[in-house]
Amino acid sequence: MDIADQKGDAYYGIAWHSTKFLCPISFRSDLFEMGLLDDLKQEVRLSAWESRQLGEDLKSASNRAQRVIYQFLVNSGWKRPRGSSRYVPEFEQIKEEEECMTEL
Repeated sequence: MDIADQKGDAYYGIAWHSTKFLCPISFRSDLFEMGLLDDLKQEVRLSAWESRQLGEDLKSASNRAQRVIYQFLVNSGWKRPRGSSRYVPEFEQIKEEEECMTEL
């Protein structure tokens, strides 16, 4: 394995670590059941490849991966409610907001 391959592996490792940080294992199993886990993996690979092509440092690569993962989840219909650390389907968040409004 040459140095360029090792550096590519580092970018991929950083990007996948960001996925583990943003998507706990229970959430990843939900994505798997919905058939979105392979798409998420492809986005992570693309993010790592782009970071390597641009010659970014690993911190910038991590930030790029987090933005890409977040945008993927939003585009897939998941939202992170304000003050929460978990993602919920967008329709579920709307329902929760309506319930809060009726309580007022």
